[in-house]
Amino acid sequence: MTIGNLNPVSYLSSSADLAADFDVHYEISDTTGKFWQIAPWVVDNAEWPGLPCETGDGALLWGQGLNEAGWSVYLAWIALPPDQHSAGNLKYYRGPRISWSDEQQEAIPLFFMPDLSALSVGWIPEVRRWIMLYTRASLAHPRESIVCRVAKTPWEWSEEITIFNPERDGAFTKYMHEPGEDDLNLLPPERPSADSGWAYAPFLLHRYTRWDAQCRIATIYYLTSTNSPYQVMLMRSQLRFADARYFA
Repeated sequence: MTIGNLNPVSYLSSSADLAADFDVHYEISDTTGKFWQIAPWVVDNAEWPGLPCETGDGALLWGQGLNEAGWSVYLAWIALPPDQHSAGNLKYYRGPRISWSDEQQEAIPLFFMPDLSALSVGWIPEVRRWIMLYTRASLAHPRESIVCRVAKTPWEWSEEITIFNPERDGAFTKYMHEPGEDDLNLLPPERPSADSGWAYAPFLLHRYTRWDAQCRIATIYYLTSTNSPYQVMLMRSQLRFADARYFA
């Protein structure tokens, strides 16, 4: 089964031919819901006490949606029956030690975000930690950062940790356009000269994550778009984990 993030509606979908159109099997959310874009991860249910099922495989789905307090991240889970193309019943996280709900409107926020972003989630088995990337930047706030959160469980996330700051890391005029200071916006496809570069859509490349046990450092690789020039960059960050805390 392939889990596809298709906007403006999030779907679970599968296709025998990757070049062919996807067949819709399960509609999760439209743009008014809490899961308009999802970051999925397949898990062994037995490894995560608190999930709706204790056996077999399931897919954790972190999504984002708008509520009265602003943008928030939510969590859902769906069973993945073996040798079947259709997924099981979708369940929504309502809080610790509370049964999961069949109703999306009962999903509670895991945490709030500054604005609409694109979520990317990964698992570092050596330290048994989840990591989630998203951006705080936007066209209105181009100097904001890409941040990371870390979690021991799929629903208990740390505060934000900055992993990329365009000013600190010397991105402007080098590979991100700064209006009036460079002509990077002229690289194809050409962008308006007044539109600054800003970093967004940090998507983890899970297979390249590396763990240094001696230094307790995880090296992660991810893609980031820069708006102007309208390109995708390959990024690398290192996260040092302490024994009793998320990071040293």
